[in-house]
Amino acid sequence: MGIEHSEAELEAGIINNIRSFLSKMGGDFSFIGNQYHLDIADDDYYIDLLLFHRRLRCLIAIVIMIGEFKPEYAGKMQFYLTALDETIKLLEENSSIGIIICKSKNRTRVERS
Repeated sequence: MGIEHSEAELEAGIINNIRSFLSKMGGDFSFIGNQYHLDIADDDYYIDLLLFHRRLRCLIAIVIMIGEFKPEYAGKMQFYLTALDETIKLLEENSSIGIIICKSKNRTRVERS
């Protein structure tokens, strides 16, 4: 059984190795920030990692969860994507995309409806 890490430790590991992480993600990503702050209706929210994809011309929100995937993670991601599109995205950019990183290998996509 492997060593368990907290979400903060996993995020710190990615940040410490951001160049390698982005290269493994395909090379067209630019790092915008970690714990990216969103102020929505006077409430504070934080996206674990925020990237920009040059070819897709869109923001990429990454949420890191150390446990198994739960359906409510998709709802949280949808909230983040809507907030990014309404407050951060530029007019010429495409809609934001979300990636949820979980312990399990079950793959779930969050798509805008």
